[in-house]
Amino acid sequence: MNLDCVVNGGSSIQQPQGMYYQLKDLIEHFTVRRVVIGVTSDQLIGSHISTQGNLIVCDRLSLKNKLMLAKETLPGQNILYLLNCYRYRDNITDIQKISEKKQRVRDNNYVDNSSRKEYYADTGFVYSKESIPTGNVPYKIGTTFKTDRVNDRKLFFLEECIRLCQENNIPVALVSGMTTVMRMQIIKGYQDAVDYYQELADRYGIPYYNLNYLKGREEFLPDEMMMDYNHTNGEGAEIVSSMFADILNKADRGEDVSDLFYEDLDDFEKDVHRVSGLGVEIKENKKANTAHVVINSTQNKDVRPEYRIEISVDDGDYEEISGWGEETERDLSLPEGGKRTLRVTARLDEADEKPAWQVCSLSAR
Repeated sequence: MNLDCVVNGGSSIQQPQGMYYQLKDLIEHFTVRRVVIGVTSDQLIGSHISTQGNLIVCDRLSLKNKLMLAKETLPGQNILYLLNCYRYRDNITDIQKISEKKQRVRDNNYVDNSSRKEYYADTGFVYSKESIPTGNVPYKIGTTFKTDRVNDRKLFFLEECIRLCQENNIPVALVSGMTTVMRMQIIKGYQDAVDYYQELADRYGIPYYNLNYLKGREEFLPDEMMMDYNHTNGEGAEIVSSMFADILNKADRGEDVSDLFYEDLDDFEKDVHRVSGLGVEIKENKKANTAHVVINSTQNKDVRPEYRIEISVDDGDYEEISGWGEETERDLSLPEGGKRTLRVTARLDEADEKPAWQVCSLSAR
């Protein structure tokens, strides 16, 4: 996009209150040419305020905005967390280790060690080399989205972010960053959340881009491009960032970019031909040497997967212990052995080339 500097103003567990004061602080200290605000299906749900998340934002702010955010999100005794001697009171025995670590950072001119699995790559971006093998995304329950569960205070600060940009004549857009297909399919009301943000964007006359609906994402962003169930790794982030920059450039030129996106979740799922996530719960009966296995999975609504369970004893080859079938609960009689491991696989049918799988350890016997 021919920009000299792009800053990721996001931070861990950042909520709309912290987002607003972070944005306000950046606009007050820099000439901001464009703002893109990240939105997620669970961002506005519930009244919980993350003290840790807001303290991370406070660390980045000038004094005035720090105090304003603290007044909003650190009620009562929590205000004491602004004092480092209180916030880090449980780390007093680690002072030497912390000091040595900070000195190493200074000695390296604040450049992180890129040989690590995860490292700071400048301007707010952490690069991750973690990767999930295709089909190995774990089953994670997602927050249900309903409009009547939207927290008015969180919505107020999200809208304040938009108004702040418009008052300063800064182009602003909403964007939903990439998550896994598993998470898209497990969140109840996912499409309702997408529609909600589209309506919000339309109300303010700004664009909203859900990057999860980019056509062909099953090809250009397989599970290997994710670092966990909800975030891209560094390679995946570079792919999506490049595509998003191209979309913004086209939109700036007045081109219609709607044909680059699926219309909705149903349209997207027409190109999903696999089990997107798999979860396994095991209850062992050590005395009887048996196990009750409960299997959960995510896939298109009209699909009934079949599952198989295999077992490995003392790191040997896997052998089938419960064959292919649609049953999601299985009772197993376990073989004797020391180290025992179950491998559960899910597939659509015999022709499925991308089965989902999870490996679970059992108690040694």
